[in-house]
This record gives sequence, structure tokens and C-alpha cells, in this order.
Amino acid sequence: MLNVKRLIGALTTCLFLLLAAVSPGWAQESVSEALTVTAKARLSRGTVRAMQYSPDGTRLAIGGGMGVWLYDAHTYEAVSLITGHVQEVMSVAFSPDGRTLVTGSRDNTVRLWDVDTGILHHSLEGHADSVYAVAFSPDGRIVASGSWDATVRLWDVATGTLRRTLADHADYVRAVAFSPDGQTLASGSDTVRLWDVDTGTVRQILDGHAGYVHSVAFSPDGHTLASAGYDNVVQLWDVTMGAHRLTLEEFTGFIRTLAFSPDGRTLAGGGSNSAVHLWDPDAGTLRHILVGHTDYVRALAFSPDGRTLASGSAGDTVHLWNAAAGVLQGVLEGHMTHIRTVAFSPDGQTLATAGGFYWSGTIYLWDVATGTLRQILEGHPKAVLGVVFSPDGRTLASGGADYTVRLWDVNTGSLRHTLRNHTDSVFGVTFSPDGRTLVSGSGDSTVRLWDPATGNLQKTLRIHADHVLAVAFSPDGHLVASGGEGGTIHLWDATAGSLRHSLRGGNVESVAFSPDGHILASGSKNGTIRLWDVASGTLCHTLEGHHSNIYGVAFSPDGRILASGGRDGTVRLWEVGGEASCQPAENHADVKAPTGDNATWGSLRHTLEEHSDWVLSVAFSPDGHTLASGSWDGTIRIWDVTPDVHRPRTNHVGPNTLASTATRSSAASPAIRFDSIDAGGFHTCGLRTDGTVSCWGWNEYGQATPPEGRYASVSAGGFHTCGVRDNGALVCWGRNEYGQATPPAGSFATVSAGLIHTCGVRTDGTLACWGRNGHGQATPPEGPFASVSAGRNHACGVRTDGTAVCWGDNTHGQATPHAGLFTAISAGTFHTCGVRDNSALACWGNNAEGQADPPVGSFVSVSAGGAHTCGVRTDGTTTCWGRRRNGQATPPEGYFASVSAGLHHTCGMGTDTTVVCWGNNAEGQADPSMVSFTSVSAGLHHTCGVRTDGTVTCWGGNGEGQADPPMVSFTSVSAGEIHTCGVRTDGTVACWGGNWDGRANPPAGPFASVSAGRQHTCGVRIGGTVVCWGSDQFDQSTPPAGSFASVSAGGDHTCGVRTDGTVACWGSNRDGQANPPTGSFASVNAGGYHTCGVRTDGTVACWGGNWDGQANSPAGSFASVSAVGFYTCGVRTDGTVTCWGWNKYGQATPPAGPFTSVSVGGVHTCGMRAADTVTCWGHNDSGQATPPE
Repeated sequence: MLNVKRLIGALTTCLFLLLAAVSPGWAQESVSEALTVTAKARLSRGTVRAMQYSPDGTRLAIGGGMGVWLYDAHTYEAVSLITGHVQEVMSVAFSPDGRTLVTGSRDNTVRLWDVDTGILHHSLEGHADSVYAVAFSPDGRIVASGSWDATVRLWDVATGTLRRTLADHADYVRAVAFSPDGQTLASGSDTVRLWDVDTGTVRQILDGHAGYVHSVAFSPDGHTLASAGYDNVVQLWDVTMGAHRLTLEEFTGFIRTLAFSPDGRTLAGGGSNSAVHLWDPDAGTLRHILVGHTDYVRALAFSPDGRTLASGSAGDTVHLWNAAAGVLQGVLEGHMTHIRTVAFSPDGQTLATAGGFYWSGTIYLWDVATGTLRQILEGHPKAVLGVVFSPDGRTLASGGADYTVRLWDVNTGSLRHTLRNHTDSVFGVTFSPDGRTLVSGSGDSTVRLWDPATGNLQKTLRIHADHVLAVAFSPDGHLVASGGEGGTIHLWDATAGSLRHSLRGGNVESVAFSPDGHILASGSKNGTIRLWDVASGTLCHTLEGHHSNIYGVAFSPDGRILASGGRDGTVRLWEVGGEASCQPAENHADVKAPTGDNATWGSLRHTLEEHSDWVLSVAFSPDGHTLASGSWDGTIRIWDVTPDVHRPRTNHVGPNTLASTATRSSAASPAIRFDSIDAGGFHTCGLRTDGTVSCWGWNEYGQATPPEGRYASVSAGGFHTCGVRDNGALVCWGRNEYGQATPPAGSFATVSAGLIHTCGVRTDGTLACWGRNGHGQATPPEGPFASVSAGRNHACGVRTDGTAVCWGDNTHGQATPHAGLFTAISAGTFHTCGVRDNSALACWGNNAEGQADPPVGSFVSVSAGGAHTCGVRTDGTTTCWGRRRNGQATPPEGYFASVSAGLHHTCGMGTDTTVVCWGNNAEGQADPSMVSFTSVSAGLHHTCGVRTDGTVTCWGGNGEGQADPPMVSFTSVSAGEIHTCGVRTDGTVACWGGNWDGRANPPAGPFASVSAGRQHTCGVRIGGTVVCWGSDQFDQSTPPAGSFASVSAGGDHTCGVRTDGTVACWGSNRDGQANPPTGSFASVNAGGYHTCGVRTDGTVACWGGNWDGQANSPAGSFASVSAVGFYTCGVRTDGTVTCWGWNKYGQATPPAGPFTSVSVGGVHTCGMRAADTVTCWGHNDSGQATPPE
């Protein structure tokens, strides 16, 4: 097999194209003589997004992260690179005469280029979002462009002016194609539309896909249009009639790209399964499956003679296939997918780079001096998110989206160890300076310490509340820094595993220690870099300049320069050395200082803008002369930095992966009880036993955010949801471009949401339908109905006499029901099933995957999904049939009351009223545990918790209504003595329960937090001021002026942590509870007669009444503390709970951990475990220590 180019083979023509002498735009010079930065080399040719052969077959154009590469189609040597777009090129097309190339980019522009010279003819501006598709008309006079702004635009090639905007699509336009005669334009989006090019009117709307359309292609004779997308099928259409011809269903994932061969006898398709499929479009039969790519296929192009098919993947290669035989004949390498991480070896001679979009996880080792590839390390099945060399350079550690850490022998490339204890993506890895410890940070919220020699786990550090995205060792090896999405950086004692400091620095993407270990730099999501004094944990400086997320920070070896890379596509160099020391921020003004000769400590020295997409990682060589940056554009840029700069510690982020497993609502959280469940396209909704609705999964259109209130039933559709309230009124939410979420007035018994239409049975038995009506699916027949079910483009109902009737699209016979009497019916995508009056099943319509071929037996219910069906037998077991590729037709064991089949997933309600789901979980639609608890608060005799869906559940004493929360959405809750308060999602406070002295009567205005005490309540407003209400007998409701980070209302006093870390208390001080010590605190909690707080070093300090030892805080490092009348509990940094003080009812005897938080009540205690479960102990006279199951 011909290996045309092995990863940058000829560096003389490719790697050094970006020397400043060749193209001035590729280098950036400093205005300062003290620091010169020059673009030195570029490894890799970037991502592959689109490709096309020139009409004469002599050139192959490949568009991606660097621009457009033009290759000689015979030798496959790179002959030129066209640049000019400031972001990735997403689409390319040659003019019919081959002289002009059109490109569409994520920079929202369309550009016309001279192919021979690379000169820009026109830059066409008008789109408001990324341009994902471009096409020339057959006469070369018009260019069509499709954009994520949901429009298609037609441009005049000669003048570069806009001719027409076609704006009928309701979503991103992902594909455009002209018919061979140039009279018709096809576009793919939410639907396929055929446009009259001259008038701009819609000729046909082709409905047949169950998901977004990503590719359209006309056959060379113009008689057939092929379309494909996220529903995993190719649809073939008769263009003249606008009728559906064939469905090709052999593909096992979403389809990204289609291409007809020049003779029209072969149709090629590629997508997420990493394979290329070749079909006979006339017969609809599969000829070949071409396997070789390691990541999903993004682009396909036939050579003009039809002999060669080129395929480009999201990985790192372009494959060249013999189209007739389906045999691989060459690999054009050198293109790479997103570069997430870069790291230099200790001797500076080797650069490790890695990344991947999702599936690919390849690591490349490069010779820094020559730019040649030394080694390829393959083993991670998913993206590699972090790499680091051991101090001796013999071992490379890598962390990936496959949840593993891998240790590689650098010399041989062999895998030494695979470390598997993490349960989510591993975002950061770092070695201790002596090489004896490896640290990893993960999306499972843990930091883990390993012995790299044996691969054994040494310690697990659990305090983070969210993803850990970055880790770093201090140069002396004594400290480990970890940061992530929880908004806090933690500094750990590397030997003991105890917490030294917690630094509040916003959502952190990257961290790095200075070479002397005195400063810690952190890059955040808000575009700022914070410099911290390591010894004191105080903030020294905030550096501003980046516009968004900062994914990588690295110090130079001499500590004078800090490099940063961010989402804005830039690398920035900052002055952080010299005589200035790291002092608290109030002594050093936060700076956006001048550059060049006038540079001062903390000033911006350079902004390097050569990358066309996010910069995910930066690293200095050990001698400080070279800086490497890796980008989402698929390139590694090598910069010459003079004078000396230093060795990096790389930190970066990447997407999490989602599992496709059967998940029961009680598996990882207190079970939520349901009356019914309904699985939609990519989300699921359930009616809880208390009448409220909970939804989970994809929520782009708000389809998983139900309005407040109580319901009688709920139905999840494609991208919208509808429910019948307990008074019979209808309410819908989510996508509404066809009015499918705008129900009519009146009283309804049931409702059913389809893909883009909805039907309901009124209480008088008549039907009403609304939304899209292209197939008559929203025009129901007359007559009294008992039930109705809305499918994709059809609907079916059971009349009160038991007969079944269907209407709408009948392409597959899905609207032609069997004769006989039915008790239930369910309309799927292209098939329908019903339960007969004898309990047998009958199905009709599309049966390509056996979804309409039900088993024998007796059933009580049935549900038709995308291409599978499930039913509950009379014995309570569930059986499924049809498509099984995502596990949607493989139900778990157990007994079910009902089952609901979605597009690619299924959910069932057990006889115990809990929910279990199985199948595709890409959007979380198969994970009912998403409505578990996020926090818990214990009051005197009751407890309340906030679930992940925002609702509050309370249990225990309810004599004053304190355990009866309103049915609204909350972000936090606080249980007091006989009342409860919570902060709503809109920032307002709601209180319920006893209202003596006005303690449950909150003021208006947005709040950041609230705390309910014995007889009063206090809250911190968004601006930091504290407001209190209720009893003020001891001035506990009269807070001092100033800005506060948090507040805690106790018995007759209140305490709060100011934004500077000091504690202030007010109210009763009879026992010294309002007399706090000096120092810096991370949190404070006011009890009945004493107060406790966690200092920023993790120790606990208590003051006030101590007759039961409640103020005798133990030694050690704590994450949080909770105080009440006569005892106190705290969560240590290792997750265990320790309590001290009064223990008559066992309330101070906690169970084994680990816990993430704890809350003490009057005589009981509750804690949140890492799995979002709640555990309570102590007195249970009112059920306050029995959380819901």
C-alpha cells in the first residue's frame, strides 16, 4: 500500500512554510528589543473539514484548520496553502472551469480565491454565523452558502454581491447542492428543501428524516437527490415528483457526508462509525464498507474519472480508495485533528502532542530540531486530554476521555501501565519533581496520586464539587494544585494529602507554578489569569486580555514570562519577572499594562494570533528558547522566543463522554417516584407522584424545562413537550417553529407530542391537532376517541368503539392500521403498534430492523420508538424488538408498570414507581439520576433538599408548613427552626412555614444566597450586601454595612464572611458567639449559642457556648462545617464527617463516608454523599432523618 506522506514527510516544503521570510503574515515581531518572538515552524497541516477535486482532476483541495491545502492529485504532494480566513474552513468547492475556489468558514464569511495564485477575489459577508456549506452553480455564476444562522444565501460570483437570502429553515443549514441543470437548489437542515434558484421560492419540502440533515447530493443526471444526517439513514428522493424512493439503513451512526460517483452508479456515505459505505443507488444495495479511519468521516470526494474516492476523517488522515474495488490505495497523512495538549521532554529534544475530537486518541512524538515524527503511541480509544514527561524523560503519562491514565515507554513506544480508577475523563496529569508520584485530575471530581513504577493508586483527594480540569506539582514537590469547574483552586500537601489552601478563582481551566514555587498562575473561563501567592493563598494580580476561556498557562524557566493560550485563538506572553514581588492585589493594581520597552510586572508583552481556533495548550522548552502551542485547528505552532524563556506545565480541557447504560433513578440517588414516563427524541419527561413534572436530557430549546405547577399527564416529543395540567388545561414548552408548542384552549384528557406536531383528546372525546401539517398529520378525523398517539409525520388513535384509525404520512404503511379492536396504540417514526382487545400485539409500517414484527404473547401496553418497539407483558416483564445498536431494545431485568420507547433510547417505570432507562445517552436522556439531590439542609425537626431538576423536597415535621415547599425551581434551600427559605432560579427568595415576626416574609430583589435561622432570616444580595428579616430582638436582623460573600443566620445572632475573608457577627453575644477571631475564613456557620468557621488553611475555629464541647473543634483539614445548638459537624478534606458536642440521640455519630457536605439540625444530621444520595442520622421522631427513597 502506498503511504503517500507519513505525517509531515517533507518538512522543507511544509513545516517551514511559515518562516517570516516566506510570508510576513506568519510571523509577529515585538516592538521591544528585549523580547523577540518569531514563528519558527508548524507541525501538522491542521484538521480536515471538507475536500473536492478540481474539474480537470489535477488538484485536490482540502479545507480545515489552517486554510485550504492544494495537492497534486497524481503525486499527492502539497503544492500550495491558501490562507486568509481567521477560523476553520468548513467547506470548499471549485468553479466549473477550475479557476476559482470558494470557501466557507467559521468566521462567518464566504471567500472566492484564484486557484493558481491564491489571491483573494471577493470576501462575501452577510452571514451571522458559521458557514458550513458552499456550492457553485453549474454555469459558475452563482455561489450558494448555507450557515448556522439558518439561512441560505445566493451570491453573484462576478461582483461578489448578494442576490437573495433564503430564510425558511428553522435551524442550522448544514448542506447545499445545485441540481445539474442549475434550476434547483437543495438545502439540508431540519428538513430538506428544494428551491427555485431564479425566484427563491420553495418548490418542495422533503420530510423523511428523524433528525437533522447534514448532507445532500444530486445524482449526475439530476433525477435523484440523496440526503442523510443524524437519523443514521440515507433517503433517496425522486426530484421531479418530490417523492421518496428508497431508504438506505445499513449505516450504524450519524452520516456526515455523501458523494455520487461521476457516472451516478455509486453513492458514498461517511460519518460517525469511521467507515465509508458504498451503495448502488438504483438497487439500494450495499456494495462495500471501507474500513481504515480511526475517527468519524467528515468529507468525501470522487475524482472526475470516478476511479479514486478520497475520504477525510476527524482523525489525522485522508484515505485514497480504489472506488471500483473498495481497496485502500494510499494514505495522505499530515493532517491532524484538534491538538489538545503539548509537552516538551526534559532534554528539550522531543515534543509530545495529542488530542482527538472524540474517538481518536493518538499521541505523536516529534523531533524538535528537525520537525520529523519519531514515534506514534496508540492505545487510548478516545481523545487524549493531557500528556506529561517524567523528569528522567523515559516515561510519558497521558490522560484521556476513556477515563484512563496510561504510562508509555518513550524509547520503545510500548505501554507500561493503564490506570483505571477514574470514572470520568482525565483532564490533567503531572509528575512530581522526583518522578516518584503521578497526579491526575478528572471529571469525576477527584485528584488521584499514583506510583508510576507500579501503577498503584496511593491517594484519592475528594473535595472538588465538579470536574477537575488542571493539576500541577510545585517545583519542590511539596504541593499539588488542582482546579476546575467548581470555582476553587485547592492546594494540597502532596505527602499527607491534606488541604493547605482553597483559593476562590472562578471556574479554572489551567494552573501552573512559577519555577521558584512562590507563584501559582490560574487561567479561568472568564478570560482572566490570576496570580496567587502560594505561601499565603492571597491574590497578587489579575491579568486581563483574553476574551474567553484560558486553556493553558506556562511559566518560562527563569520565571520572567508567563505564556497563556485561550479560546480566542491567541497565545499571549506576560511579564511576571523582575524585581517586583507577588504582593496582595490591593497593593498591586490589576493591570492591562503597556507592551514593549515600557513593560512592567504583569504587563502584556506579545499577542500571537497565527492559530485559527482555540489554543488548548502551551509549553516552553527547557532552555526557554522555544514555545509550543497546540490548537483546535489541528496545528502545533513552534515559536522562537528570545531571550530565554522556560519549561511548561501543560493544562487543558476537552469534552466529557456520556455513557449509554441502563440507569435507574434509585441507582445513584434517593429514588424519585413517578406515575408515568415518556421518552422523546433526545430527552425524557416523567410525571412524579406529587403531580410535578421532571425532565432530563437535551434542553437546547427548553424542552426539558417544564413550567411550574401540577400535571395529570406529560408527553415528550421530538424537541418539545406538552402536558395536561390537573385542571385539564394544556401547556407546552420547547421548540415551536410550526406552532407545535402552542396548544388550543379547552379541557383535555390526554396529549401526545410528536416530532413537530401535537395531538390531544379533549374531555368530550374529540381530537385536536396542531403544528406541522405537511402530510395531514395535524388534520384528525372526527369521532369520539379514547386515546391518541402522535408519531413523526403521522398520528393514530383508538376510537371509543375500539377501532384504530391513522392519518398523515403513509410512505411505509404506518398510517394503515390493521382491522380489529384495540385497547392502546403507539405511533413511532415510520411504524405503528397497538394492543388488541385480546392482549396480543399488532404492528404495521416500516420493518427494516424488525420493529414491526412483534413477539407473541399477552401484553398490557406497547410503545413504538425510532426503529425499535417495547411492550410490557401481563406478567410485568418488558420485551423489546427492532434496532439494538444503542442498546435501546435490550431492557434490563425486572418488573415494569409501563415502558416508553424514544428515538434511540427507552425508559420504563418499575412497579415500585422508580424509573430505569437504557440505550443512547448522548444528551443524558437515559439518565434519570439527573434529578437526584444537589444539596440538603437540616432544620430543627425537618429537612429539605434541592434536586438536580431544581425542585425542593422536604421531609419531617410539618406543623407550620415548613416541609411543604412551593412547586417552583430553586438553586439553594435553607431549613430553619419552623420555616424554610430558598433562592429561586430567578434570584428571588421564597419562604414557607411559620411566619412569626415576619421570618418567612422575604423582601423583593435578586439574592445570591439565603440562610434561615431560629426566628429570623438573612440573605446576601447579588451585589454583596446583606439583608435580614424576622425577629430583631437582639439586633440579629440588623447587619453591618459592607460586602459579604456568605451569611449564616443562627439562634439569636448572625455571622457572615466578608469578601476580604474576615468574619463579622451581630446579634446576641451572651456566650461570645458573635465575637469572631481574626483571620481569613472560607466559610462560617452560626449555631444556637456558638459559631464555627473554616479558615482558608482548612482548619476549623469555633467560639461561643461550649458546655457540651460544641466549640472544641478538632485538629485537621476541613472542607465545611455546620453548627447548631449544642453540637457541630464538619466534612474533612478526605470526605469523612467528624462531629463534636452533645450526642444524646446519636446525631453526632456520623456513618462512614465519604461525604461532600453536612448539615446539622436540632437533634439530627444529614449529609450529601458523592453519588448525590442523602444520608441522615440522629433523632427521627418526625421522620426528619428519613430522606425519601
